[in-house]
Amino acid sequence: MDTDPLSDTVPPRYAVESDEEDEFNPLSSTRDQERDHGRGPGDEATIDVKVVAPDVTGLKQMPMMIASGQLASFWATGVQLGEQIGAVFVNNIQVGMLFTPDWTPAVVLISETTTALPSRMMHPYASKVIEVLAPSSIALLDIYAYHAYITASPPPFHPIRYLTLRSPFVSMYEAPFEPPNLITSTSASFMAVLATQPLTPATLFLLPSSRIPPPPPRTLSPSDIAMVFNAPEWHQELMQGASDSLVHAIGDPMASRVVLVRWKATTESKPPGRSLRGANVIGEGSMYI
Repeated sequence: MDTDPLSDTVPPRYAVESDEEDEFNPLSSTRDQERDHGRGPGDEATIDVKVVAPDVTGLKQMPMMIASGQLASFWATGVQLGEQIGAVFVNNIQVGMLFTPDWTPAVVLISETTTALPSRMMHPYASKVIEVLAPSSIALLDIYAYHAYITASPPPFHPIRYLTLRSPFVSMYEAPFEPPNLITSTSASFMAVLATQPLTPATLFLLPSSRIPPPPPRTLSPSDIAMVFNAPEWHQELMQGASDSLVHAIGDPMASRVVLVRWKATTESKPPGRSLRGANVIGEGSMYI
């Protein structure tokens, strides 16, 4: 059956008929295609999330820092995270890496640096991490696209913005992330889960980015991201401010140590347009098996 490409709507269902079984059907859905042709790797109907570490119990009820997505690798290359001590797997694909650096009492989760979660996997992932580790407080780091940010009073510069749940942390250097703007990354799932945890303070810090993040993938695949950064938009002062905010937001009883925790751009992280896959090494280059 021929369809008019200039038509405003698809034909009614009764008008879609074919003598050929494999002829294109404009009313067919993605769900039908997945049912007929099978699901891709990492996209099983069952979502299995595992937090793996030699001593998971020893990581419980500690403060936690979570850096996600395209910013996480860049931030991680400027701080001393030490050796990877654990990982978070989704359907046997490593999505997050766990560290316990000596400059903070927090567990640090570097999330989605080599793969991105489909939307339907974000909430189970966040729920399992919080359920297993039961952090006493959480500080998260992600981005917002300032070109798409809606505000009645545009600031003279693009600030770090924040969302907070039960956290007394307030900084004169950040601005609130206000409605009607939305966050659609995994950080939103963490904040949604934490909204039901009345005893867990949490703050999400959002660094400005000139790029609108791509939509979540339909399937979960290992190492399917080649991160490319424009380094000047995340300069030394901005990254240092983000690091300071993370340390203060978790309620570090020794927050004065923040003056000793310096974010320092590495040689590999400076050139703009450089792919982080294979270029930068997170932590000390260990691979958790």
